[in-house]
Amino acid sequence: MSILEDYNYSPREHMTKTPSLDSLPGNASKVLNAVADETGPKAQELRSRVNDTIATATRVIADARTNAADSLKLAASSTDEFVRENPWIAIGVTAGIAGAVGFLAGLVATPRKRFWT
Repeated sequence: MSILEDYNYSPREHMTKTPSLDSLPGNASKVLNAVADETGPKAQELRSRVNDTIATATRVIADARTNAADSLKLAASSTDEFVRENPWIAIGVTAGIAGAVGFLAGLVATPRKRFWT
């Protein structure tokens, strides 16, 4: 059993946060519709505040998604530009990282010898 299984870690669970954020305004709308029959000034104020919150949440989620996409495009274009200008440095860095990962994987995968027993 791996460490990830011991702690009930699911990478998919962490990767699917966006759909739950997308459904947040819809769920709030359902709650708002459920209390739509209530009347009075406090109920009207509550509806108004919830509608404002839904609109704000929807706008913030859209802005965050746009900013993330823009940042990703900028990082990708910067990386592409650097690699095209300095191909041998990029190859060297990639080889160094691959060597380090390979060394660490080999270190972890080999059984340890105990010299004191």
